[in-house]
Amino acid sequence: MLDKRFGALRTIGRIFKVLGIISVVAGVVMAVVSIVFLSMHTFANPLNSPMFGARALMGGGIWAGLAALLWGALGGLVLFGSGEVIDLLIAVEENTRASAQLLRQQQNPAAGLPPEKGGNG
Repeated sequence: MLDKRFGALRTIGRIFKVLGIISVVAGVVMAVVSIVFLSMHTFANPLNSPMFGARALMGGGIWAGLAALLWGALGGLVLFGSGEVIDLLIAVEENTRASAQLLRQQQNPAAGLPPEKGGNG
């Protein structure tokens, strides 16, 4: 069996994946918070200004929520994808190393056996 290499790189890949999941969750939470709080009439229009009506600010809350959702989803996708790319590169390296070891054993079958003790006789 081949030894596991690149422990730090594996850890970095896991960290990227976790950060990607956290980013998506935070984006969803921020979208909900933006839509709820910015769409409320009392929060969106505390001065009851005729210039900035409640309807205009409610639409702004929805747009802010969609922007937060999009930003969180894209950021999370990039982070999670980066973690997957790191895992992919590690898997390619392990498969290449295993293939090279298998080819060496097929070219020289005695190379996989321990050396014999004693003479030729």
